[in-house]
Amino acid sequence: MSGREEPARWRVRASSYPLDDPWCRVRRDTVVLPGGEEIEYFVYEESDVACVFATTPDDEVVLVRQYKHGVAEVTLELPGGLIDAG
Repeated sequence: MSGREEPARWRVRASSYPLDDPWCRVRRDTVVLPGGEEIEYFVYEESDVACVFATTPDDEVVLVRQYKHGVAEVTLELPGGLIDAG
């Protein structure tokens, strides 16, 4: 280490999950900052996912066309999805 002090950690006073479903979780932490100020901090937790970069015998990349509600558009993307437990 170069002799610099490590930044002080935030102290978590409380945690809850206002959103908790198989696709994602949002954790709400009430934290105390090093100066004593208390704030709410949100952490997005995502399930494990995998994407596949598949090619055909003609070296073409396989893509899927699907509707994505977040952008309200049909998009092209690599195939993938959630990883099952185990």
